[in-house]
Amino acid sequence: MALNMRSSLRSLGIEENYQINSLELLPNELLFMIISYLNSIDVVQAFCVPKRFWINLIKLLRVLSKLSILMWKLLPQFFLSTDSYVNLHSIILRCSNFATIDLNVDRDSIQHALHSCLDVLCTFAIFFPTMKMIIRNIKFTLNRFVSSAMNRLCVESCSEKALLLLCAFTPNLMYLKVRQLVSADDDSDCDPMLMSTPSSSTLKQLHITATTKRLNDIQTIERIINHYQDSLEYLTPEISLNKSLDGYYLQGIFEPCQHLKQFSFAFNYWHDETEEISNILHQFQSNWWLDALRPPILIFCDNHRETSIFSMPCHLDDYIWFPSDPQDWLLNKGHISLFDVCFTKQKYLRFINHNRQPLTLDLVNIIGHIFRASQQELSILHCSFVSSNLLLEQLIIERSKDPMLPLVSVLDLNTCNLDQLDAKTLITWLLLASNVKMINICQGNISAKIRLINQLKSLLKEDKRLKSVTDAIEEIRVFYMFDSLNYATKQHICQMYSDVFRKPVIRR
Repeated sequence: MALNMRSSLRSLGIEENYQINSLELLPNELLFMIISYLNSIDVVQAFCVPKRFWINLIKLLRVLSKLSILMWKLLPQFFLSTDSYVNLHSIILRCSNFATIDLNVDRDSIQHALHSCLDVLCTFAIFFPTMKMIIRNIKFTLNRFVSSAMNRLCVESCSEKALLLLCAFTPNLMYLKVRQLVSADDDSDCDPMLMSTPSSSTLKQLHITATTKRLNDIQTIERIINHYQDSLEYLTPEISLNKSLDGYYLQGIFEPCQHLKQFSFAFNYWHDETEEISNILHQFQSNWWLDALRPPILIFCDNHRETSIFSMPCHLDDYIWFPSDPQDWLLNKGHISLFDVCFTKQKYLRFINHNRQPLTLDLVNIIGHIFRASQQELSILHCSFVSSNLLLEQLIIERSKDPMLPLVSVLDLNTCNLDQLDAKTLITWLLLASNVKMINICQGNISAKIRLINQLKSLLKEDKRLKSVTDAIEEIRVFYMFDSLNYATKQHICQMYSDVFRKPVIRR
């Protein structure tokens, strides 16, 4: 093994005598890059090399599932004794995409830290059944299920009951992230007698997402926040609910957390038909919500009876349908043009226009101001404009100015009714978002695609100034690969688009 380590280090240009003195000073990320040249067994045995290859970070599990299972089986033989691991301070267990656990072994023996950690995760149904069987076969069993060594935990999925149990038996947990919190139908692995509040208040960061399956309420999350209110510094819930959510109720949960340095949230829920959005807005205009220390709150409703509430700025990139009517965008304080009212990572901009009203430049201004991620994909239902002819002429004249939507690179017309899309509307959007490189019209029917391209031909003949607009497009997706149309029909329509869009690759 030592020979493997020397050759790996030499391949990275690190001399042996330098390694003896300075490797322990390198950051964990670089150390892991160095030891990544070794196989998994040598990685763990590297801790036995005295005074030469000191590291306090170990990734016992790799991304591949098979390797993860192998490493779980090898845990007992690697940590039979703690005498050889005097330099080991922390262990990171990484089980594929299911969980990542940081264990602090400064205050606990390695054996006890591993045993108690695995017992807690198995007992509270964190792992999937196959992994649980493998871990239990290792015979890591204690009389009590308390993992005092666990200080950071990130799990892919967790039930509400399991989350409460987990917090109750990890007294030193400082960071907790649940990528999907669910209301599990079967919680047979959770002993009801163990359902208690968390045993200590050390948690500083809590990140919980529940969007795949809507929760009935946020009582579990409220219970955890209330217990950790004296230690929480960062809080980011992203929750989808079946029932409405009251702004005063949220204030009652957040207000006692006096040490919060940052909290951001996103909630959406089904609202009653009689519920007025103005009443929802009023709930977030108390003195506490309007205080300068609190973030602006953006609220909008759609005609599907769904209400969305975001703290600003929002750093999500989620599947969200935004309203196309600017009057539906409500902010609890200030104006929507405030600089910190924005979505920093949202790349897929989907707008719904239930009333089928013509759009105005007010919506375009909102899109350009609020959405700040690069390489955006824009999709709008019923995308025609008010006074479209005047707007098109104005945009042609002002082409030298900066585009209103400079970050949009893809125009997805699949969600709009292609039968109602005319060539002038398409050119208008290409002028507003002059950095668009790809157009997608795969879902339109054949007659709509032919009608649109014929209109574009006529429009370009009438106004030569528009040729540079179509020439800027690099790709057009006209058909899906699985379309049942015969090859000759596809070829004919694609050739029609090639005659107008000279440069782009035409996807069939």
